[in-house]
Amino acid sequence: MRRVAAVVVLVLVASCSEAAVEKPKPTPVPSPTSTYASHDEAPIQPASWIATDLDDADAWASKDSILLANDVSVISIDPEKERVRWRTDVPGFGLAVGFGSVWASDGEGEVVRRLDPETGVVTAKIRSDRYPIGLAVGPTGVWVAEHHGGDVARIDPKKNRVAIRTKVGPTGNDGPHQLTIDGGHLYVDMINDNTVVEVDAGSGKLLETFELPDEFTACGPMRVDEGVLWVTACMEKEKVARIDLASGDMMISGDLGSWAGGFLFRDETVWLSTKSVPPDFSSTGGVLVGVVAPTATWSRACAPTPRGTARSRRSGRGGFPRRAGWPGTARRTSIDGGSVGRMIRERHLFGPGPTNPYPEATAALARPLLGHLDPEFIALMDDTCRMLREVWGTANARTIPLSATGSAGMEASFVNTVHPGDVVVVAVNGLFGQRMCDVAERCGAEVVAVEHEWGQPVDVDRVLSAHPSPAIIAAVHAETSTGARSDIAALGAGKGDALLLADAVTSIAGIELRADDWSIDIGYAGTQKCLGVAPGLAPFTINDRAFERRVEKPRSWYLDLGLLGGYVGEASGGRTYHHTAPTAMVASLHAGLTRVLEEGLPAVWQRHAEAGQQLQDGLEKMGLELFAAEGHRLPELTTVKVPDGIDSARVRALLLERHGIEIGAGAGAYASSVWRIGLMGPNARPDAVLLVLAALEDALGEARG
Repeated sequence: MRRVAAVVVLVLVASCSEAAVEKPKPTPVPSPTSTYASHDEAPIQPASWIATDLDDADAWASKDSILLANDVSVISIDPEKERVRWRTDVPGFGLAVGFGSVWASDGEGEVVRRLDPETGVVTAKIRSDRYPIGLAVGPTGVWVAEHHGGDVARIDPKKNRVAIRTKVGPTGNDGPHQLTIDGGHLYVDMINDNTVVEVDAGSGKLLETFELPDEFTACGPMRVDEGVLWVTACMEKEKVARIDLASGDMMISGDLGSWAGGFLFRDETVWLSTKSVPPDFSSTGGVLVGVVAPTATWSRACAPTPRGTARSRRSGRGGFPRRAGWPGTARRTSIDGGSVGRMIRERHLFGPGPTNPYPEATAALARPLLGHLDPEFIALMDDTCRMLREVWGTANARTIPLSATGSAGMEASFVNTVHPGDVVVVAVNGLFGQRMCDVAERCGAEVVAVEHEWGQPVDVDRVLSAHPSPAIIAAVHAETSTGARSDIAALGAGKGDALLLADAVTSIAGIELRADDWSIDIGYAGTQKCLGVAPGLAPFTINDRAFERRVEKPRSWYLDLGLLGGYVGEASGGRTYHHTAPTAMVASLHAGLTRVLEEGLPAVWQRHAEAGQQLQDGLEKMGLELFAAEGHRLPELTTVKVPDGIDSARVRALLLERHGIEIGAGAGAYASSVWRIGLMGPNARPDAVLLVLAALEDALGEARG
């Protein structure tokens, strides 16, 4: 006869420095006897009980629903009326909620069922012939641990079928068992294999493997809280592991006396549910909903401080007994089998820059370091300059990577070409046009600013007619603050005797750029956007016409092009020393440029165009309004208006914390009313579009309550 379990609704206020207050309860709960916790005498107390006939069930809770599932049934409970809303007699080996449905896995039936959350009616069955168990909802689908197949599979909720499978462990009874997701990362435990595998929850790419000690068998629930992964053991190895995902520090508890069935994090306390058959629970809004039996116990545990590691917010004053034994650092292995050091969790950099670099550019940073006057480095620099000429679309001999970021490229452009009293016309249609005015004025120019509405392209006729004989006309090709593209070719065609100075920081290697054909005299860019390289260098070009008009002794020694020319490649004899170049960054830029040119510039431009169009179409289908003027929108950087009533900062924080995605706020007066979403370099691809759209929809839903 099946034992009667109960749903327990709890409001928790205890911490490690303050004992919990005893409350009356209908069933005695014995005090734990675990050596794991330092305050065993203070069990968590229930606020109310809802009896069901489900035992050993998974739990999930929200503000308006409680869901329970075991190997027989799935039950929905109304938490306000404290009664069963519906019951569907299908197994739920694993339970998850997302994409407007309840998902329940049936290992023995080898299917994952999709249920209507209002009625419990089965709306779809997804075949999984590898014994599906654990379930977790990710940004682009529902992940399932296929225990006997050694795989994790992502179910496409639009097509109700498995979209991708990733091999993560052994087959049979040693395969994947439980899943948890945090910040776009999926963590999978391998039962009997003493490992936890980390997978990118968007692409399914294997990231790392955490190897646990032999005395630990990972097969129970897992949770991630503030960068710490908690893993429970089973099979008569009743322990809990705490893995710091940033440092790799791992600690293993003493014997709990029974399996740990779930975690809850409150203040400085980690609470565990323990009994012979582990219960589970979920929480929302400060309320814990759990499934327990009369034999259940609760243990309070505070994480200790490992040797040599700063105390975390979870480290309480009580702490685990030292006698429990805590190994120092988890052994983490990269997917190619090599050891890795301190782990910094990967972010999806979908903001205005920097972007995630091309893998080739990242790998180049690990090559043996060369000296800045080494013949091998000089040859590398020369080849880098050659490739920069290709992406700029120029034959200019003075095309070089300045040893600084794109802002230094702006400064070098003006400080080398503006003489005191020169008239400089600047087209201002965003933040970086404003900066041009500031820099030119500091160089002694008489600045004529031609103001435009932000989000609009430059009005070529207004700019060309702003002054009869300017020394320089300056404009931003791709305005990063607004996502608008301007017609630099038209400015070049009508510039007359003036020098044309162009900001190509966001446009280079992302959209068409032809410096010579468009009569650009001076141009600067940055490496951290569509070139797909880390920030740190400023690709710069200046033609002979502009160089002949240069300031002989500019205000900046470091950015003096006359001095830099003898070092970078202009000298006919040996190179002259000017500064110690960032040789590793040049090697990385060389690798990134090689990657771009092997694909082919037209193909790279097309890839950015397609990704940008897909993103903008998807945003409009979500009911969002784009900011930049139609017909002049950048594909590599999309600006979208924040919906009324939505806290922009909260949505960006949710994207970062929950999905590991960074998008940018607006600039200037639009800081809180516009988002900037970049798909640049290696991120200009369809799966990145799907990831950011799904994650944004999730974050907006959360922000709307």
